[in-house]
Amino acid sequence: NDVTTSARIVLRLKNDSRTKDIKSAFFRIRADVVVNQPTAAALELGANTDYAITWTPTGTFPGGTTVALEWTTDDFAAIINPVTGPPPGNASAATLAVGADGLQQSFTWRVPTTLTTTGKVRVRVNGDTISAKSLNPFTIKGSLTTLVPNTTQYWMVGETRSVSWTSVPADQGDVRIVWSFNGTAFPEPSQLQATVNSTLTPYAFTVGAVHRGENVTWRVYRVLDANVQITAAVPVKIYNLLLDQPVASEILRIGTAKTLQWTKETGAFTTPSAEFAVSTSINGGAYTEITNPLARPTGTSFSYTPVDADRSNNVRFKVQWQGSTNVEVISPQVSVRPAVTLTNPLSGLFAVDDPIAITFSHTGRIGPSGDTWRIRYSTDGGITYPPANIIHTTAIGPASPY
Repeated sequence: NDVTTSARIVLRLKNDSRTKDIKSAFFRIRADVVVNQPTAAALELGANTDYAITWTPTGTFPGGTTVALEWTTDDFAAIINPVTGPPPGNASAATLAVGADGLQQSFTWRVPTTLTTTGKVRVRVNGDTISAKSLNPFTIKGSLTTLVPNTTQYWMVGETRSVSWTSVPADQGDVRIVWSFNGTAFPEPSQLQATVNSTLTPYAFTVGAVHRGENVTWRVYRVLDANVQITAAVPVKIYNLLLDQPVASEILRIGTAKTLQWTKETGAFTTPSAEFAVSTSINGGAYTEITNPLARPTGTSFSYTPVDADRSNNVRFKVQWQGSTNVEVISPQVSVRPAVTLTNPLSGLFAVDDPIAITFSHTGRIGPSGDTWRIRYSTDGGITYPPANIIHTTAIGPASPY
């Protein structure tokens, strides 16, 4: 540790003062620096993460000596970048104290977002030719974080959903979006949702029947480096509801019970609720619940008797799971019309030209413009009632009793 700029070696013949000393030219004994890390082989650093660069002085430098920390992707042939600390300060590493002999020094580096496999760090003594660099090159890898969905969610087949992520740097090239039914196997291409540039987040898509499951886990990974990936911490539950009854254009009668039926696909539909609410919409209006909120059905059917207020040729029913109200199904358009009951004749034998009193009653309010009833007869045992067999047409005004 005899640091000097005027050292020389003297060669003297021992015990013979008559022999002239041989002296070398003056030379320098200097202190030095050693990079401790990064030096490991195959080291990978995450872009935009923090990493401690460490170095150790060997020998004593003059007071006030400083070093600059730099990094490169070409072994300092032409590319020399300054090292800076993390935000908010982004401290400079251009004039750091070199440190005392043998004592390891450290600086926290915010790893840049330049992806490379040939990175190196250098510690350079300012105002001198002394420097040291990483023994081995390191890799700066991008990162994918903050995958959404990352909480328990309930999705419905047919609705639009999205998967989003945070990419550092923003553009890492293409990423693939895949899903798993067990959180372990992500087979491709059968469960590959899309390949898009990493900047195109969030990615929206229509949930399909192929996604149905109670443990659907999403993953996003970089195409050029599959080790750069993010997997959702919590799976989503993707359910489907199918409405079996009523069918399109069906006619429901006021006062006559109708059983609404639906199918629960894939899910258990038990947590956080097992109940279903059934609502109606008349003429495109808002949906009004027709089930009792205190005793909603938990199975796959509900019996409902249409009332006067339901009369319309544009009626729809909505079945909505109370565990997650976006899981719902809406019926096609149906009609609710008055019901009619023939009260006479119900049977009998009649002679030609005998008068017959035909009576009937109907349930349901009169239409706003009144109702018209036609009485037809059949000669084939009630199989057909052809239009030619009209006996009578009667009109009932809107104010008439019924």
